[in-house]
Amino acid sequence: MFSSRDLKGLDAALAIALKQVEPAARAVVSKGSLNIKTDARQRAPHGPHTPYYAASITYDLYDRRDEISSQIGPDKNRKQGALGNIFELGTPGHPPKPHLVPAADAEEPRFQEHVADLGVQLLKDYL
Repeated sequence: MFSSRDLKGLDAALAIALKQVEPAARAVVSKGSLNIKTDARQRAPHGPHTPYYAASITYDLYDRRDEISSQIGPDKNRKQGALGNIFELGTPGHPPKPHLVPAADAEEPRFQEHVADLGVQLLKDYL
């Protein structure tokens, strides 16, 4: 059973957490994005005809009003960055060489764990 005192404590904890959540969430999204980028670069096709492709894989963070997100993949403005779709999805004459999706799939459980830990950390004084 909750008392009004419990709800006031929760309200105060949520107010503090709200001030801390944005920079903390940005750090979690940034670290997850870096992990995906690094893993995708390692998984990317390497060879004499693709010396620059792996280095074209980058990420950008986006802070919107209620959302922090990132876009990860080859930058088409970098050398060989335009080859991303061909490698990831393949063509009629060349089988796919997935590296972006597997990197994201590998990071997903770690990212979910970090988000859950963030929630606990932000409310630790109340819990």
